[in-house]
Amino acid sequence: MGYTTYLRLLAGIIEGKEIHSGRMGDEVERARKALTLAREGQAVALVSSGDAGIYGMAGLVYEILAADGADVPAPPIEVIPGITAAAAAGALLGAPLMNDMAVISLSDLLTPWETIAKRLELAAKADLVIALYNPASSKRKGPLEEARRILLRHLDPATPVGVVRRAYREGQQVETADLAGLAEIPVDMQTTIIIGNSTTFRVGEAMVTPRGYDRKYRLGGSGPDGSGSRASAADLSAGSGSPDGGSAVRSGSSEGSAAPPQTPDGGPATYEPIRDPAGISRRSFEIIRGHLGILPLSEAERAVVERIVHTSGDLGLARAVEFQPDAADRGVAALRAGCAVVTDVNMVRVALNGRLMDRFGCRPLCLVADPAVAGEAERTGRTRSAMAVRKLAGEIGGGIVLVGNAPTALEELIDLVEEGTAKPPALVIGIPVGFVGARESKDRLAASGLPYITIRGERGGSPLVAAALNALLLVAAGESQ
Repeated sequence: MGYTTYLRLLAGIIEGKEIHSGRMGDEVERARKALTLAREGQAVALVSSGDAGIYGMAGLVYEILAADGADVPAPPIEVIPGITAAAAAGALLGAPLMNDMAVISLSDLLTPWETIAKRLELAAKADLVIALYNPASSKRKGPLEEARRILLRHLDPATPVGVVRRAYREGQQVETADLAGLAEIPVDMQTTIIIGNSTTFRVGEAMVTPRGYDRKYRLGGSGPDGSGSRASAADLSAGSGSPDGGSAVRSGSSEGSAAPPQTPDGGPATYEPIRDPAGISRRSFEIIRGHLGILPLSEAERAVVERIVHTSGDLGLARAVEFQPDAADRGVAALRAGCAVVTDVNMVRVALNGRLMDRFGCRPLCLVADPAVAGEAERTGRTRSAMAVRKLAGEIGGGIVLVGNAPTALEELIDLVEEGTAKPPALVIGIPVGFVGARESKDRLAASGLPYITIRGERGGSPLVAAALNALLLVAAGESQ
């Protein structure tokens, strides 16, 4: 007995059996019929998809037994475990369910939406990995977007998300995104969505939620050279800050922040401010490194991530920085060779570490304030930043291009390389900011084949680009953060 679609999947197994199929919505009638047949002495298999005890028919059978009362004989019942959609989707996505999690159905046919919304809110506050069942149907499209809105009140927009449709069935589809971009992926009733917690990260295409081993054991050193390799992380953009200042402590929210210090008897400890500049910087990086955990980063990549987090004060960016393989190392090599460094705006240029730029003979170049560039930009309908990059086309080949402000400058760079006007740079650090073109220009950069470092989405900024380049300069010089 079961829903017609489920029984169709079992056609080769149930051939020759007495079959009772039905449509969605007939669950109570089916469960009653199964109990009636079982009381008559027949062996009845009441089929659910996934696991019968997780949103399946097992609970309904027991509810009907309870409602019938003790005077009605109960037949022997065996609940046979299955593979629920969260487990199947989790296996296809990697290992996103390695820590505490919540499973929430977005269907309001049997549960009021107010209750579902409250559960979403509490699960997000608790920093649980969340598996969403029944995200949408042909008649029900709004709940998923409302759920996303609720989750974004508490979760980083860059939180990794996995979307699996028809897991282990014909037509299986597996996609990964971030919470900000979830709305762009089509879903239906056969889709399961897994939303990571604050520690979830990506290794290649896999989603991973750490179990906590990194707090107790050293996990690195499994590669042939004793190090791991960095895969692209979740899609997020960064905020602003000073390239050389700030601490990596998130303010304004208790989620994701460290608990306040306590005395041995559990009382609040007295705050002792650190006034020594070197001590402030040292303590900031200690906090950041404590949060990076097992992220598989090369030396250069780790330096970039640490300094971007230090600059922005946003620990969530640790999983957001995306590297093309070996891009950071190519940047270090180019700096050591004394490459030109082209910037889209002067704010980036003046924030670079002048001492180390001079040491390697690297030339910071920016023409955005050149009156001739302004005039030609107006005549050709380009932004000044885009025209400034075009004017420096001859310096781009083998150099490093930094774009922290203008998406149009990043688009211009890619155009120059594709049309053959400029040779490919050794590295592009492209993290422009804004609501018009920023996300799209970063996506185009990632698809361009150029060596890149980026943080996808709308947020970004010149301080982050300068921070990333300064980190590579320190690595090139063999100096610590």
